[in-house]
Amino acid sequence: MNFLKFPPITLRSTISIKQQQLTRQLQSIRQLQSTRQYATRQYATNETNQEIRKEGFGAPIWRNSLIVCLVGFAWYHLDKYITKSGENKHPITELIESWMTPDAEWRRITLNNLAYKTKTAEDTMLMLEARPPPMYRLRYPEQFESMNPFLIEPGTDVDLSDLVVKTYYDDVLKESDLD
Repeated sequence: MNFLKFPPITLRSTISIKQQQLTRQLQSIRQLQSTRQYATRQYATNETNQEIRKEGFGAPIWRNSLIVCLVGFAWYHLDKYITKSGENKHPITELIESWMTPDAEWRRITLNNLAYKTKTAEDTMLMLEARPPPMYRLRYPEQFESMNPFLIEPGTDVDLSDLVVKTYYDDVLKESDLD
């Protein structure tokens, strides 16, 4: 039972423990008192000189709402009178239309842009579809000379003396040697 050894409790250690507990309790009591004082100062005032507003339809919100409704009603009837029940355009609409670019101008701009984009797309497709002509390479160009001369039928003989067969060396390596 050696592992259950506790340090000996002395009178000095018990006093310090009690002192710590008391200071904690005092701190919590002080906190509680300060919050109570604040609460009573804040809400439980004995002053009776506070002005309490009288509730009713005389509040500014009702007045302002009534003014907005009357202005809306007047605007509606004035608008009907100005446009003659929708037969004419409203003056504000005419003013905005005078500042805007006309439809014919927008159509012209759009058609010019469409023609430019079409031409650009055609040029792009032309460049993407362009391919160099295929070049067929023989792996063994000696095959032209390896044919048996006795198997040739009369009149089908082709003179291949001026035939030049390109090889990999002729095509690629010579061009890189020039650079």
